[in-house]
Amino acid sequence: MMYTEEASLEIAEEFVRNSPTFAFDGMEGTLELVETLYPDIEYAWGFVFHFECRHGGYGDRTREMVAQAITPHEATVNVERGKVKAAVLDGKWDMINQKMLNEQGETKEEETSETPAVSVNASHNNGQVELNVGELLEVTLESNASTGFQWQLAEIKDPDVVEKKADRYVEPESEGEDMMVGVPGKEVWTFKALDEGTATISMEYLQAWKEGGESAETFVLTVVVK
Repeated sequence: MMYTEEASLEIAEEFVRNSPTFAFDGMEGTLELVETLYPDIEYAWGFVFHFECRHGGYGDRTREMVAQAITPHEATVNVERGKVKAAVLDGKWDMINQKMLNEQGETKEEETSETPAVSVNASHNNGQVELNVGELLEVTLESNASTGFQWQLAEIKDPDVVEKKADRYVEPESEGEDMMVGVPGKEVWTFKALDEGTATISMEYLQAWKEGGESAETFVLTVVVK
């Protein structure tokens, strides 16, 4: 297939519009392309956008206390062969993984050096797993960051038994030149067993910035800690 600057620009702009930061409170009329970059890579372009939000902060801030202040942002989106390869907001926010960057430009991750005792996926929805106190649980669910949808932790019943330790977005693996933006990746959530008992983890896949929006999917898992 043909990769053009015009088509890549459309992909980059759609990515910014669907990103949780802009989708949450971005001011529609402020989004503009201010610069196009031409890296020495075939079929690759970088696009720099400016836009403003009504509040400070990054990502989906639905459950956060946010300052009401017009906040300018600069997003740099790199598109290669029809796929968003990198996207950084204000030089500090990884728009793909929805994480702050460290001084080396790498995504900051919460450290979980232990190997998960149990790994589950969507096939375990409404199921049950068992852990020992101190062990980790890894939940992997299909997700597409380019659509604005994300998995949200709705509730943990009983938080004294299980706690969330970390979450991250994993991009889809390239399978040739036809891999396009919109191909789903995965979200990986890590939980830790704190104490004996039974806890229920409930998650929702939604565009949390959309008020009154319904969940596209749900995931519920019962965790028994011994």
